[in-house]
Amino acid sequence: MDSVNKIWRWLKSIIRPSNKDLKIVILCIIGATIIWFLSALNKNYTTIIKCPIELSYPNDSTVEVINPPRNVQVNVSGVGWDLLKESLSFSRDPLVISVENPIETKRIAGYTIQPLLSQYLSSLNLNFVVTDTIYFDIQRLRKKKLFVYVDSSKISLQRFHQIISPLNVSPDSVTITGHESLITTLSDTLSVRLPQDEIDSDYSEKIYIDNFDLSLVSFSPSEIDISFNVSEYVNHSTDLEVQLVNFPMDSSAYIEPGIVQSRFLIQEEMQDNFLKSKFVIIADFNNVNPQDSTVNIELIEYPDYVQDIKLDTTLFKVRYR
Repeated sequence: MDSVNKIWRWLKSIIRPSNKDLKIVILCIIGATIIWFLSALNKNYTTIIKCPIELSYPNDSTVEVINPPRNVQVNVSGVGWDLLKESLSFSRDPLVISVENPIETKRIAGYTIQPLLSQYLSSLNLNFVVTDTIYFDIQRLRKKKLFVYVDSSKISLQRFHQIISPLNVSPDSVTITGHESLITTLSDTLSVRLPQDEIDSDYSEKIYIDNFDLSLVSFSPSEIDISFNVSEYVNHSTDLEVQLVNFPMDSSAYIEPGIVQSRFLIQEEMQDNFLKSKFVIIADFNNVNPQDSTVNIELIEYPDYVQDIKLDTTLFKVRYR
C-alpha cells in the first residue's frame, strides 16, 4: 500500500504546472515527433492522389450538357516531401487536355492522358491512371422559335368565377437557345402555366418562363405579359316571355300564360342592368303535338354574360278560341 501511495505522489509532482519536469517532457515529445516526421518524409511511398484537369476545345456556339470531371485519380510513387508538396498544391493550375472535336467526342480513356500526366507530375513517378474514363457531353447551341400557349382550362379560379375576356399574351412567341439534343425534340408550342391559384379578379402579371433547366437553356424574352378579365357569377331568376312562331295570325291558337320562369348564373356586374330582350324563347306551332295539343318551347338565344340557364317548364298547352 505504501508503494502505491509513493507512486501516486510522484505522479502528482510530475503533472504540477509549476514543475520543470513537465516542460522537459513536452519538449522531448515535440522534438521526437519532429525528428520522426522529417525522417518519414525522406522515405519513398506509393499512394493515390487527385490531379486537377481542364478540357480545352473550340467553344464557339457550344455548351457543356454533362460537365467533365474537375480531376482524375492517379497512382504515384515518390519521396514523402514531394508527395506532401503535391497534396498541398491547392492553387496549382490544372492539367489542360485538348479535345479537337468536342461535338463527336464523348469520353477520353484514362490511359491516353498518361504521358501528359507524367510531365505534369514531373516530381513523382506515375504508376498508372486510376480513373478509367473521363465522360462529358458537349453539344452545339441551337435556337428555335416557340409560340406561347396558355390553356385557360388549367387556370385556377376561385369558385363561381370565370374568365370573361380573351387571354392577352404578349409577346406571343419566344426564342429558346439550348443544346441540340433538346432543341430538336421540342414542338413549336411552349405551354405556360400561371403560378397563382384561386384567381378572383382581373389578372395582369409578368410570368417568368422556367419550363426547363435554365442552366442549360435561355429564353428571349424571358418574361411574358398575360392578362384577362375575371368576373364572379351569381344566381339570378326572372320571368321571360315566350315568342310564338308560325301561330295563326288571327290568334285563334295561343299558349297560356306565355311566360316562363328562368334561373341562371349571371356576371355580378350585369345582374341589375341586363336586357330581357336578349333572351329569345320560342314556341313553334309546327311542332304542336296533335294528340295532346302541347308544344315544347326552345331557348335559342341568350346573352354571353349568363350561363347554366334553367326553365321551370319546357312544355306548354296550346289553347284554341
